[in-house]
Amino acid sequence: MNPSLVETSNKEMAEGSYSMRDADLMTLTPHNPSVLVVDDDPLMESLIKRIAKDTPTRLRFAYDAEEAQRMVESEVPTLIISDYQMPGMDGMSFLERIKLRYPSVRCVLHTGFDKVRAPSGSNIHLLRKPCPNEVLRELIAKVGIA
Repeated sequence: MNPSLVETSNKEMAEGSYSMRDADLMTLTPHNPSVLVVDDDPLMESLIKRIAKDTPTRLRFAYDAEEAQRMVESEVPTLIISDYQMPGMDGMSFLERIKLRYPSVRCVLHTGFDKVRAPSGSNIHLLRKPCPNEVLRELIAKVGIA
């Protein structure tokens, strides 16, 4: 089991105890697979492009939640990987909005913070920074396998 992938429930998040379930994230069956990465750090875009270059997954990038929201409205992705701390809306709030409107979209909060507020009833996974490149690559690659 990979310690970098963490799925949290509201109670677990509040208590700080997490159960490890990377299998849930790794079993995606999309019709039109794509990944939207939301991060204001251009180095993260560069890293993800580099590690996912040989995967069959289509990648899209946004630098804040507002831009990402517009992109989702034009094309709903299979998976969204969002940073937590960004200008404007934080990543958790953004992913909660997405889950309300598009419950089938897989959502991953990618953060270096030890403590983040609990998601409000959403199935949002937590991926701790730094995480091994292989973890990100596998997560992204699995989206492209239909």
